[in-house]
Amino acid sequence: ANCGSCEYRLIDDDIDKNSGFDVCWSKTTGLSKEELRSHPLVIDLFDTPKRTINNLISQKKYFLSNLEASDLQPQNEKNKKNSRVNIESPGEKISGSQRQWYQVLTARNATKNSTPQYILREESMKRE
Repeated sequence: ANCGSCEYRLIDDDIDKNSGFDVCWSKTTGLSKEELRSHPLVIDLFDTPKRTINNLISQKKYFLSNLEASDLQPQNEKNKKNSRVNIESPGEKISGSQRQWYQVLTARNATKNSTPQYILREESMKRE
């Protein structure tokens, strides 16, 4: 999926403007333009390989809020015991999967007019 870099995607909130991206995704997913613009999409997920995005789309997981921690684990961690804990309870530094999980949690908790949420790692900042 090259959707993340689609030149026909409108970023602004003007729902009245037509977009080739909206037409394409509406046709593919059955979602309305309003639905597509009201929630962060999986194609916006930080540093995610195209094969992972394509897999999520094939599972009809179009929005970040549809994702679970297991969707974000690297293939080599999926079979490890307690690997989910690694995503949800990071140590000193966060991995790419943990960064993605924070992005999903932010999307789940966001409303249209909410202030963006930030993750501050107080202990790490003290050591800096």
